[in-house]
Amino acid sequence: MTENYFTKYVHTAIALLLLVPIAAFSQDKTLDSLVAIMNSKAPDTIILQTFEYMYDNAYIPEDQKKNYEDKVNAIIRKNLSKGGLTEQQRDYFESFDAIKYVDQFSILFDNDPGKAVLFADKAIAIYRKTKRHSQLASMLVTKGICHNRFDDQKTAISCFYEALRISEKHKDADGIVYASNAIASTYNEQLNFKAAIPYYKKGIAFYESKKTLSPSNQVQYSSLCYNLGNAYQYIDELGLALKYLTKGYDISIKSADKQIAGPILRLLGTVNFKLKKYDASLSFYERSLELTQNDYMKAYTLSFMAGTYVAKKEFGKAIVAAEQAIKDGANGPKSFTILTNAYLNLHEAYRQSGQFENALSAYKKGIAYQDSIGREQSKKELRDQSQQYAFEKKALLSKMAQDQKMQQEIGRRDRIIYGSVFVVLVLLIGILFLYYRNKQRHLIHTGKNNELKQKLLLTQMTPHFIFNSVTNIQGLIQSKKDTEAVRYLGKFSKLTRQILENSRENFVVLSEELSMLENYLTIQKLLHNDKFSYEIIVDESIDAARLLVPPMLTQPFIENAIKHGLKNKSDGGRISIRYYWKENRLYFEVTDNGSGLLQQTANVHQSLSTQITQERLDSIADKSGIVIHTTNQINLENAITGVKTHFEIPYQLNS
Repeated sequence: MTENYFTKYVHTAIALLLLVPIAAFSQDKTLDSLVAIMNSKAPDTIILQTFEYMYDNAYIPEDQKKNYEDKVNAIIRKNLSKGGLTEQQRDYFESFDAIKYVDQFSILFDNDPGKAVLFADKAIAIYRKTKRHSQLASMLVTKGICHNRFDDQKTAISCFYEALRISEKHKDADGIVYASNAIASTYNEQLNFKAAIPYYKKGIAFYESKKTLSPSNQVQYSSLCYNLGNAYQYIDELGLALKYLTKGYDISIKSADKQIAGPILRLLGTVNFKLKKYDASLSFYERSLELTQNDYMKAYTLSFMAGTYVAKKEFGKAIVAAEQAIKDGANGPKSFTILTNAYLNLHEAYRQSGQFENALSAYKKGIAYQDSIGREQSKKELRDQSQQYAFEKKALLSKMAQDQKMQQEIGRRDRIIYGSVFVVLVLLIGILFLYYRNKQRHLIHTGKNNELKQKLLLTQMTPHFIFNSVTNIQGLIQSKKDTEAVRYLGKFSKLTRQILENSRENFVVLSEELSMLENYLTIQKLLHNDKFSYEIIVDESIDAARLLVPPMLTQPFIENAIKHGLKNKSDGGRISIRYYWKENRLYFEVTDNGSGLLQQTANVHQSLSTQITQERLDSIADKSGIVIHTTNQINLENAITGVKTHFEIPYQLNS
C-alpha cells in the first residue's frame, strides 16, 4: 500500500497556531467586563492595565481600537508631563510607545516581513530600555518567527533562545512556553522531532500545573498535545503518540473552540493505521470528517481513508474515498500533496483489484503531482531568497533615508533611490547564480574539511608520541609504580579513543574537548618528566555543555608551547590555556613562560599541524579572515617572558 506520507504538512499548520495570538471568543463574559472598565472613569493605572490585558489577549473590538489607543495615549502624555515620577514609573509609561510599532509589525507581517522586522526592532528597543521583560521576550519570539519566514533560521533561533533566557531569568511561565513552542516549531520545520519533543513537554508541563485554563489556554494546550503526539508518531513511539493525542482531544472537545479536535482525530486514525488497527483507524477518520466543515480539509482525511480501505481489501470504498479527495482537494494550498497521496492510493486500489489500465493512469498522475511538489519547493526557496534580500535592502534604505534627511539633499536622495532600484534589478538577476554557486562551494568545503581533519589526526597520533607514551608507562610499571601506571594508561587509552572518535565530527561539545586536552596534557607531563605545570581556564559566562566547537583545533598550539616554548627549561615550566568571550566571539589563547621566539622567526614559525589548522579555520569559517596570532610576551623591563598564541574559534550552540 502507498505510504500516507504528508502528515508533516498538516502538522506544520497546527504548529503555527502556537505562534500567533489566539483570537478571543466574542461571547466571553470577560470581554464585556473589560469594555466596561475601558469606558469608565477608573484610575489611570487600572485603565492602562486593562488595555494591556486586552491588547495581549486580542480582546480589543476593532471598532473601538482607535478610541482606546487615543485614550491610553492621552493618559501617558498626562502622566509623563508630571514631575516626581520614579524611574520605574517613567519606564512603565514610556513602554506604551512600543504599541504603535507592534501594530505596524502585525500589519506588515504577512505581506512585507522584511519591513515588519524593522518595526519589531523599534518595539524591542523600547521594551529593553524600559525593562518590560515579558513584552521584550514576546516581541523577540515574534521577530524570530518573521525571520523564519524567509529561512533566516540562524537569526530566528538566536531570538528564540534570548527570549527563553529572559523568561527563565524572570520566572515568566507564559514566556517560557511561548519561546519553547517557537524553538520546537523550528525543529519541526527541519523534521527534527526528537529535538522538538523536550520543548513541547516544557509547554505541556506548564499547562498541567495550572488549576484553571482560559479558552485560549485550552487551544494552546490541545495544540501542544497534537504536536507532541505527531512527533512521537514520526519516530514510531506510537504508545506515547496515542497518550498525548487522546489528552489533546479531551481538552479540545471540552473547550469553546474545537478547531483542533478534527486534526487530532485524523492523526489518531494515522497512528491506528500504523498499528494495523484498521477498523479503529477508519472510525477516527470518520469522526474527523464529522467535525471538519471545510471540503478541502476533508480531502486530507479522505486521502488517508483510501489507504486504510486498501489495507482492508475494500477496494470499492478506497476508490470512492480517493476520487472524492481528488475532487475536494484540487484547489487548496497543499493540493499537490493531497492529490499525490490520493492518486497513489487509487493506483493501489485499482492494481490490487485487477484494473491495471486504470491503475497505470492513476500512477502516472500521482507521480506527476509528486514532481510538482518538488517544483513548488524550488519556487518557495526562490521566494525565500527574494524575501531575505528584500529585508536586507530595506534595512539599508532605511539607514540611507535617515542620513539623507539629516543632510536635506533631496536631489542626491532621489539619485540614490534610483540607483538602488537599479541595484535591486541587477541583484535579482544574479541571485540565482549566487545561490547555486554557494551550494557548490559548500560541497567543496565539506570535502576539504574532511581531508583536513584526517591530516590533523595524523599529526596528533604520530608514532613518536605513541611510542614515547607507551615506553614511559612501561617504565612506571617496571618501577613498581602500579597505581600511577594504571592512571596514565587510562588517560592514554581515553585520549586515543577521543581523538579517533572526534576526528569524525565537525563539531563536539566544548566539555568533551576540554576533557581531551586534560588527558593530553597529563600524558605530556609524563613524557617531559613533570618539568611543567598547566592550567585550563574557562570564563564563567561560557556554557561548556552547550557550546559546540571544532574538535582538536587547539591541540597543535598546546603541543608547540610545550615542545618549542619550554624546550630550554628543565623544570618550572608553565602552560596556561584560556577560553573567553570577546565582543560576542569565542577566543582561545595559550601562553608559556619559555624563552620566546627569535625576532626573525616570531611571525613565520609554523608547524605542519598549525598550517593545517589555519587551512581548517579558513574552511570552517568560510574564509571569513580568522587569523592566528603568535607573539612574544614582554614584561616591564622589556624582557621576553614567554609566547602567547590566540585566535577566534568558530562555534555553534547545542540545543
